[in-house]
Parts: sequence; C-alpha cells; structure tokens
Amino acid sequence: RNKGPLYHVSVSLNVHPLQPPCYTTYIRRGGIELGEAIAQFKFSLDHRWGSLTMGGETTEISRIMSNVDSSTRHFKWDFNNVTMGWDCDATRADNSPVWIVPDTEMTPIASYIPPPDMWNPQPAVLTVSPDGHKDNLLDHIFVSALIINRKLS
Repeated sequence: RNKGPLYHVSVSLNVHPLQPPCYTTYIRRGGIELGEAIAQFKFSLDHRWGSLTMGGETTEISRIMSNVDSSTRHFKWDFNNVTMGWDCDATRADNSPVWIVPDTEMTPIASYIPPPDMWNPQPAVLTVSPDGHKDNLLDHIFVSALIINRKLS
C-alpha cells in the first residue's frame, strides 16, 4: 500500500489582458508536479463562472455542481456517471464545521474538516471510507471538495 501523497495540487493566477482574471487549480496523481493529470478547474475571481476538465471532458461547473434546495451549503455533484451530495452545514461536537458526503443510507462515505481560519495552523482533513475508494469515486470526492472549498472561500 502506497503511503505517499495521493495527489499534487497547484494553483495559478491567470491574468490575460483581454480576459477576466481567474484561478486555475491543477490536480495530479501522486506527490509530484508531473504526475498523471486527474483534473483542472478554473474559477473567475468573483466565482461567477468556472469550468472543469476531468476524464477528458470539459464542462461548466454550474452544469455538474448545483445547490440543493436553494441552499448555499448543500451541493449535488453529477459528473461522468458519479452522483453524490455534499452537506457543508454539519458541525462536530466542538461546533467546528465538517462537510459530509453521505451514501444512500446516509452513512458518511467522506468527511472534510476545513481549516478553522487562515490564521490557525491546523490542516484541513479529508477522511474517506473504504466505499469512497471504489472505482474513481475518490478522485470525484477530492476534486469536488476542492471546488466547494473555492466556492465557499
């Protein structure tokens, strides 16, 4: 079993004189910058538009990630035959936020604990159950968590 990093994430700011500035996030397999490309997504600085390239397909983020029941903290991800939800409104016993991906029985297959704030050195923590490692579901969990983190920041 590989104990090294599963992903390498890098972010760049794209500034073009004829286009609005945007952030591009690159996700690659393994802990190296030259690993296999998993996905890349772009967001305008104001988050009004975004695009995702994953599995050889490029689409607008608004087509694959939607708010559930008009909530700004519940999301549905539907891309490349993977459908899942993120509940970003849950809290832990200490009242700190935790985002959860429940399965059909409402058992968490993944949880993400964002860092408390930019001044606190605590790292973000993504925990994925064995069911979340099936097929390419882990890639979708990881990429969607990054996109939501960008949307909510």
